[in-house]
Amino acid sequence: MFFIQRIWKNKFRNIIIFLILFFPTTEANVYVMQALNMEEVYYPDYNFFLSGNVVGVGHTFQALYLWPLPLYLLLIFSNDCLMDFETGYINILISKMGRKKYIKDNLKKSFWGGSALIFMALLINLAVIHILFAGGIGSPYSDELLLDSFLYWETKHKTLANLLFAMVCAIVSGTVAMAGTMLSISIKQRKIVYGLLLSLWFILFLKKNSIMLLFQVHSEYGLDVLVPIFLQVITLFGLLTLTFYIKEIWFEKKSI
Repeated sequence: MFFIQRIWKNKFRNIIIFLILFFPTTEANVYVMQALNMEEVYYPDYNFFLSGNVVGVGHTFQALYLWPLPLYLLLIFSNDCLMDFETGYINILISKMGRKKYIKDNLKKSFWGGSALIFMALLINLAVIHILFAGGIGSPYSDELLLDSFLYWETKHKTLANLLFAMVCAIVSGTVAMAGTMLSISIKQRKIVYGLLLSLWFILFLKKNSIMLLFQVHSEYGLDVLVPIFLQVITLFGLLTLTFYIKEIWFEKKSI
């Protein structure tokens, strides 16, 4: 609770949290304009933020939101760890709670906070598009695309599919936030921490089976593509967190 309270006391981070929570819903305005110029209105779930069905815009909103995501997570959940080291406050905290508890509490804060923040943002968007586009029955997908069994399942369980992808996005965000916090505690140098985490994230975005596919519901990609990407991402950032955690707990003899 102490570490969560520190976040809320910072006005700059509150602004970032506000933007993260409500940016996905701004795309709904574009869907409204699109609906006014079309003969049919899409089924509400096809206007979900992770669908990217805006004609002429595609996944632009998603790219603006997700490409710099580790930066936002670092600013919100990891900055206190860097500040603790820079100010020497770390020594006071460790003397009160111990090194292991300090690290564990910060990791829990980052994972659950990062996951909850993104999931709430997507839930807000989902609720808004269901209100705005209630009664819509249109679909942007052709019958040929529905031959894929997973996409077919998604079109039959639209809201459930949106919630599933929102949960995947939230878990990935929480894992990345946790890795960023662990790097901050262990490396302690802002430029290196930010550069390393963002570099890993961009590599995952730019490779052939991009991490972006995990954040595209109702797409043509099946579980044979999506599951390996998810496992690679979770394994990469999970191992990164575990490696530096072991380094700090078992091999570091001096105070953080």
